[in-house]
Amino acid sequence: MLKTWRDFISSKQADEDHVWDHVKPVLDAVREALPAYRELPLVNPSTCRPVVVEHSSARVVWEIPLSNNRTAFMRVDRTNFNNDDQFVVFVRASDFYALWRAVEYIKDRETPNRPPELRNIPRDRKWGWQAQCWAHGKSNPVPLANVSYHPDYGIGFNDGITRTLWLLHNKAPIFPVLVRGQESALGLHETVGDSAMPCENLEQLIVEFDHSRKGED
Repeated sequence: MLKTWRDFISSKQADEDHVWDHVKPVLDAVREALPAYRELPLVNPSTCRPVVVEHSSARVVWEIPLSNNRTAFMRVDRTNFNNDDQFVVFVRASDFYALWRAVEYIKDRETPNRPPELRNIPRDRKWGWQAQCWAHGKSNPVPLANVSYHPDYGIGFNDGITRTLWLLHNKAPIFPVLVRGQESALGLHETVGDSAMPCENLEQLIVEFDHSRKGED
């Protein structure tokens, strides 16, 4: 989807043909997002995908590649209900950020609700806590951000905005988020997800893994 937007924006016809006047706000918003998009690394996904480092009946932990050969650790925990309605989606950071910023611009919301430019991320009001949150590494992984997605309204957050900004600032090329609802999860996966990484619910990811382990005993 975003590739199509980039191709469309690069075409002079997008500006010259009056037929597209009604989508000009969308084009302007994506244009604004793309310079920030280009600040993120364009890397080989096969060498920068999150890797599972712990898989149990209680949780899954991933090691997330960052810039300068650093890594961070994130987790998703098993819940007591609705495991089949909560999905893990692996998003391409640059496309996720571009869509998030562009759609918030289109909504004409107040500036505080829009993700900042990458260079301004450390000015976020909660930024001071981030170093401490991520410092424990594998011994205390950071929970996945809880994200929503709708094709008409774009990306939203129930929890984890500053965590996501931290990942973007530290140039994680791909990272997992938690999404409630199959339609929302698949929509996000199809729009900005890494097609090589599965979009699975917690029932598949954790509960069925637990059952398979019991079958081996």
